[in-house]
Amino acid sequence: MIYSRSYRRAGRLTLKNSQGLRAGSVILKPQGVMEWHSTRHREELLIVLRGQIQLEWQQASGRSRSLALPAGRCASLPPKVWHRVVNAARQDAHYLYVTGGAA
Repeated sequence: MIYSRSYRRAGRLTLKNSQGLRAGSVILKPQGVMEWHSTRHREELLIVLRGQIQLEWQQASGRSRSLALPAGRCASLPPKVWHRVVNAARQDAHYLYVTGGAA
């Protein structure tokens, strides 16, 4: 089955029962936060389409790090990394996430 959906609206971009690849489109309002989470055994790619996000993550040592990602940038996260996405700007931020099982 072929599944097609526009990334311009927030929401899941892959079939709900997909076993491998997962993807979604997220629009964060100003001061919005995608709270702390881990993709467990899955790798994750974040692609910023519009605005700017702040990616925050915890290292194995427990120390927190952060990285500003403006539109046109992306970041790749290995499995088991606790992270969150913050929009500290005054405009909406739009990004895509793609996750897949690690090899």
